[in-house]
Amino acid sequence: MFLRFGDSIPVDVPGLWEVGSPPGGPVTVAAPAELAGLAPGWLSEPAPNEAILGVTIPGGFTPPLRELTKETSLGFECLAFGVIVLGFVFDPWQAWTLIHMLELNEDGTFRFRTYLLLVARQNGKTTLMQALTLWALFTCRARLVVGTAQDLDVARESWDSCRVRIEEDPTLSTRAPRGFIKTGNGKEEIKLKIKRKGKWIYPRYKIKATNADAGRGIPGVGLLLLDELRTHKDHQAYAALSNTTMAVPNALMVGMSNAGTDESIVLNELFELAQSGEDPTLGYAYYGAPTDDLDDQHGWAHANPSLGYGRLTLRALQSARNKARKSLKAQAVFLVENMCRWVEAMDYALDPVAWRGSASKASLEEYRTARWYGAVDVSLDGDHVSLIICTPTEDGPVRVWVAKTWEGVQEARAELPAVLKALKLRKLGWCPSGPAAELGAVIRGCARKPGSLRGMELVEYQGVKLSEATMGLAAAVKARQVWHQDEGVLNAQVAGCSKLWQGDRYVFTRRGSGHADAVYALAIGVHVTMTAVPPRKPWSVHGQGQPEAVQAEDLPVPG
Repeated sequence: MFLRFGDSIPVDVPGLWEVGSPPGGPVTVAAPAELAGLAPGWLSEPAPNEAILGVTIPGGFTPPLRELTKETSLGFECLAFGVIVLGFVFDPWQAWTLIHMLELNEDGTFRFRTYLLLVARQNGKTTLMQALTLWALFTCRARLVVGTAQDLDVARESWDSCRVRIEEDPTLSTRAPRGFIKTGNGKEEIKLKIKRKGKWIYPRYKIKATNADAGRGIPGVGLLLLDELRTHKDHQAYAALSNTTMAVPNALMVGMSNAGTDESIVLNELFELAQSGEDPTLGYAYYGAPTDDLDDQHGWAHANPSLGYGRLTLRALQSARNKARKSLKAQAVFLVENMCRWVEAMDYALDPVAWRGSASKASLEEYRTARWYGAVDVSLDGDHVSLIICTPTEDGPVRVWVAKTWEGVQEARAELPAVLKALKLRKLGWCPSGPAAELGAVIRGCARKPGSLRGMELVEYQGVKLSEATMGLAAAVKARQVWHQDEGVLNAQVAGCSKLWQGDRYVFTRRGSGHADAVYALAIGVHVTMTAVPPRKPWSVHGQGQPEAVQAEDLPVPG
């Protein structure tokens, strides 16, 4: 069987000889100039009466090294297999992605060993991966395909769709004899039997959940599919899985996801590296809205390339947008999943709008005789330490400043005693069961002596009391009862602060790409202040006309 492009140049699709010819014999299509050269019927047509169509070319992608044709990309071969053998009709963006993903070097190997595909949900990513998987198996481009997802049930859905397609096709099923497909829980495997050049080859497709043991005992993976890459919050599963492709010279790893948060460590690092172009074996395609405007329908079209092609409708996106008006979390979900835009956190611990609205810079001069309280905390990696000072106001809100930050525990250990002595705090809060334990000896050494009424009192926070402080800060910020100086370190950590639930209460998560020491010190410091000096007036949103700002060097700390 031949597929013919343009001037009758034959394109041999390995493996299709064994599978069988398509109804109607050979297929002739126009000379490929990417999508413009594909035959009629290979691509989806726009649905009637759709006002907006999805954008086929992504907003960001790795440009090809040369013109992509049947000789320079196996994407055309994969598309032909999908249309002729599987009966697929591809959306234009799916065809574009396969052509770019499967670009070849001059020696015939894949240009990319890793390809990152970012697109909003419900745009046909699973269909694209199903075509890629079955093509790789039946053409023996990959002897072992492994599909992964955040849990085994999700990975099983993609695997099962391939199984059903094989079993229900009278031609494909001949390549999977009885007993070659295993459906046992956790042991799912599709095994084929294909004769190539006089020898029997047995390509396999297995699935794994993304955990630290996912890649153990799996040798020589030719095609690795990492679904929902944004859920990888550490490198353990990714490292275990990605190393399974190392011993295969022409392996391909495809990471698929919508956008993520600051906690999506693996996705964020790969995306940044792909954009930089520093790794020539890493390619990407990013279908995402250009701005965070939730009502920009043209932005929806950039993030949803299947929009208007029968799979996804404008009405469905409008419905999702209307539901996202109810809460900040719902808006974050819409941005991440439907607009493929990054957010700092999905489950905001602190209201970002209320926080920005509580920026109220003031001079320290009017507070020189005030009662000062504070808190100190250390980041999980020990690379950042923050000291927050607080004082109550006559109207009830608490004013906060970043008194001092240090780039590591060693610096803080050397300077903290002198800083605390200069500040003359009445009380200092800290969490001895957290990373601040590294400074425990220093902190305790600065406290007032037992039985003495002079000096700084230490207040310890852990367990339920720590949750009381973090949840109390969330309530105070929402009520705009925390007035801050609009300082960068606090703004950044507040924006990335998310909840870590512990039963019916929560603290702030410390695990992610950013630090949380300043926001923990803020929560503890505000709680120390509020419990020492109850508000004089009921909480209310503060007014305008606050005093002008001063710089951090004006704080009462050593020069």
